Amino acid sequence: MRLPFRFSLCEAVNMNLHLKHLTVDDYRVMPWKNGGGSTTEIAIYPLQSTMSDSFLWRVSLAQLNGSGPFSSFPGYERSIVQLSGHPMQLIHQDGHPKVKELEPLTPYPFPGEWTTEGKLEGRAEDFNLMLRRDAVRGNLDCLQLKADEIVTAQLAKSTLIWVYRGDVVWESQAQRKSLVTRDSLLIEGSGHEHFQLEAKGGDVILFIARINPKV
Repeated sequence: MRLPFRFSLCEAVNMNLHLKHLTVDDYRVMPWKNGGGSTTEIAIYPLQSTMSDSFLWRVSLAQLNGSGPFSSFPGYERSIVQLSGHPMQLIHQDGHPKVKELEPLTPYPFPGEWTTEGKLEGRAEDFNLMLRRDAVRGNLDCLQLKADEIVTAQLAKSTLIWVYRGDVVWESQAQRKSLVTRDSLLIEGSGHEHFQLEAKGGDVILFIARINPKV
């Protein structure tokens, strides 16, 4: 059963952390760079950047209605995760492997300048992270938590948590946020703090993108 969305934007600041709680009402829907579909932008940095700007990182969702070419993003590292639908094949003209079949809920990284086409039967949804190669480094992880399970992890300079399914409570330094399906939490800090996630009332699937500046 799909949980009800909450439409609000909450921010909190303490000595080390700046938090931004985003819901579906805060996301931006826009055309793909190549005009072949639409994307739901969850977050981008710097804030208010556009697809034509030299942004540092971006997290988004895409609704796919079938096969088609991927937009080119020279200078960026991409990670894609298929959330639903029949497994999609990525065909890379420039890279290795030449053909990659995506595994459900498993991040797959590849260079944004590779000429890539997606082969898909029917519809699908995917989750995406893009990182500007010369400025930042990062990683994308999928966590699947059982009801009431608690995990602890370390924050990056920028950390974004997106809840694909379920209810979860995030906590760090006496700060606490409750997130539901499709909510996000963007945390900006020094990169040395730790946080805790607790699944509430059922199983949870979420993604954590951690981004640090290159030094």
